[in-house]
Amino acid sequence: EWLRQQRVAHAVAHDFAWWKAEPPVTAGEAFGDKYTQLRARRAELVRKHLGPEADPGEGGTATEVPIVGNLSGPVLGALPREKYNAVQEICARSMDRSQGYFNNRQNEGVFLNQGDLARLREQTRSDLAQVLTPEELEEFLLRYSHNANRLRTEMAALEPTQEEFREVFRAVDALEHRLQLEYGAIDSLSARQREDFERQREEIIKRILAPERYQKY
Repeated sequence: EWLRQQRVAHAVAHDFAWWKAEPPVTAGEAFGDKYTQLRARRAELVRKHLGPEADPGEGGTATEVPIVGNLSGPVLGALPREKYNAVQEICARSMDRSQGYFNNRQNEGVFLNQGDLARLREQTRSDLAQVLTPEELEEFLLRYSHNANRLRTEMAALEPTQEEFREVFRAVDALEHRLQLEYGAIDSLSARQREDFERQREEIIKRILAPERYQKY
């Protein structure tokens, strides 16, 4: 429980402004390093007070998976130990799949296929959905997903609030993810299909933002 409390505190303190265009860099790295230190410290304390044979539980190097994703914020930071570790394993597998795909395409001398990339992302989403609640999954996607990264750049000039970004992402993510799975990218659509998609997406955003905010957007 001590380690979980420490993890939550540092996950909140080192959360990044996921609704803004600036990339999450040093804060996330600092949190990952700190949590690794906390794990080791807890294991040390348990063995010191309970003996060298004591099971350190959360924090034991034998029972913890490597940290490959800095799960920041009050929701992801508070995940129970088993769920936290499961998400780390999913992130590790996702990175391995992506790297393997990139390497294969490079060795073959062919371009990346956007449909393939979308299916890799779908596999990760599906794996996460088996572990996380809908609220937890949304928090993960808001911070780390491909579509959230694109939306942050698109909305940068608006300087959206947290709630504006969350609502727009919530409304357009499924639409964009479905298009990516079916067509790979918007460039693969016919002129008519692209026009219909962009109009539908634009109408969604217009309904969410206040009139003066939409004009700025």
